[in-house]
Amino acid sequence: MIAKTRRLAAAIVGVTVLLAATSACSSSNSPGKKDGAPILNIPGGDQSTENFNPFSPTRIPGTDGFMYEPLFFYNNIKGLADKPLGNLGDSFKWNAAGTELSITLKSGVTWSDGTAFTAKDVAYTFNTRKDNPALRTSSNPPSAEAVDDTHVKLVFTRASFMDAPGILGTTNIVPEHVWKTKTDPAKDSNTQPVGTGPFILKTYTAQSWLLERNPKFRDADKVKVGGVRFTATATNTAVTDKLLAGEFDWTQGFIPDMTKVLARKPGLAYAQSGNGIMINIVTCANAALGCAGPQTDPAVRKAISQAMDRGQINKLAFNDVGKPVSASFAVPGRDDQFISSQFSTPIPTTPDVSGAKQTLEAAGWALGSDGLYAKGGAKLNLTIKVVSGWTDYIAALTALVQQLKAAGIGLTMQQVSYNENQSVTASGNFQLAMTVLGFTPAPDPYYVYEYYFGTKNTAKVGDKDASSLGNLSRFSNPTVDDLVAKAAGTEDPKERAKIYAEIQPILAENLPYIPIINNVQYAQFNTAKFAGFPTESDPYASAGYGNSPDNVQVFMRLRPS
Repeated sequence: MIAKTRRLAAAIVGVTVLLAATSACSSSNSPGKKDGAPILNIPGGDQSTENFNPFSPTRIPGTDGFMYEPLFFYNNIKGLADKPLGNLGDSFKWNAAGTELSITLKSGVTWSDGTAFTAKDVAYTFNTRKDNPALRTSSNPPSAEAVDDTHVKLVFTRASFMDAPGILGTTNIVPEHVWKTKTDPAKDSNTQPVGTGPFILKTYTAQSWLLERNPKFRDADKVKVGGVRFTATATNTAVTDKLLAGEFDWTQGFIPDMTKVLARKPGLAYAQSGNGIMINIVTCANAALGCAGPQTDPAVRKAISQAMDRGQINKLAFNDVGKPVSASFAVPGRDDQFISSQFSTPIPTTPDVSGAKQTLEAAGWALGSDGLYAKGGAKLNLTIKVVSGWTDYIAALTALVQQLKAAGIGLTMQQVSYNENQSVTASGNFQLAMTVLGFTPAPDPYYVYEYYFGTKNTAKVGDKDASSLGNLSRFSNPTVDDLVAKAAGTEDPKERAKIYAEIQPILAENLPYIPIINNVQYAQFNTAKFAGFPTESDPYASAGYGNSPDNVQVFMRLRPS
């Protein structure tokens, strides 16, 4: 499946070819080298609308990290104990109450058009997000004040220590002198992007584009990649074929029998990043916010989870590399200190069909002569959306259809375009869809609880585009909201663990997201052309090219082989 970035603004993310959006640059517009330096070739997807708006949930590849950056880089593989690196920021400090964050910026940074980067740009970015609900990517947006050219202060309405990685590490900064003239920052396609990142836009067509090096980039001397060429590629199979043909230098995603496949071409290598990507089924769960269908019944969601043969799905769809999941929505192994003893045992990988039937019958569902359960005259039939060409997800759902049938649950898989999948899940006009929880700014369950379950991070069905908000399930629970806010106010992991122990039973009982497996993120590289990619022994950044701002760190380390 094709996915998006690590930024929280990218709500629907995945585990195969990263960043579902059209991209490509034809050979006529993009030479193999730029000033003697080789061009880096990367796949895109099937989205064909030019959009370099860093505020937009449908922005295309080449936006995040390539041209627009957050203030700091948090390595979410190494954890919160690892000191963040400065991109545009130099340092930051909280007040004792955790309500004010003072940031010192790097001096001498310029935008790609030559205009000086200042604290006014940072303040404008945060205030624009706060004042425009369509642009919010946090339930706790700060107000911002430029103290002088290199100092800015962020003010929160509550203690917000845990929000620093998201605020500082995932919010792309935009130039005030460009964006203050835009009528609608949420909808502007930003076809003439001005950023601080290592690349600038050279050429664009509906089928292709090329980025070239930004001579104004603060570390321009460290960028040895001549440019970045994107090539429109809509399916996993096509991406793999182009990688083997030497047409791609850096890809990301799932390849069956990866070691054998990559061995066909000398110089190809791969790396995996982390284990915090939960593949799941998102349900439109909340009838009070307008969700409709049998999946609004918690018993149905629980029965689906019980009837699921996760072991079979892992083998058939994910090369048997997936790890067990926890009903706590924390990551076993990585988050053991945060998982309540009640959930110390992961969800079984084997199905419990009889248990699923008992769950349904206890909730008033009756098994019909056709083998399906029904209630109030309505059959237990559900539809699940999946993007065409996302072969791993399609394989998983093909198996799930049969697994649920054995438990009296009807499931129809509907393949749709990437754009339609984005649209229906954002608007709430769906029953079930395949997605992931993960790519959080730091390895702590706080970010999953705040982003994917928070009431302020969702919307009524049809009211507005919720794709930038994260909580596509429409789950809403005041107790969870209060506990998440409480967790944000402490930097003590032991205190957070106590708070999480109160959150986890509520989430496990409701299951607005139905966990399948925890998966790693794979990336593949052409090391015969470039050296310096992240490895498992040197995880200086996440390995995926669309993981921002990790990709900025990679660009500064890549060298022609």
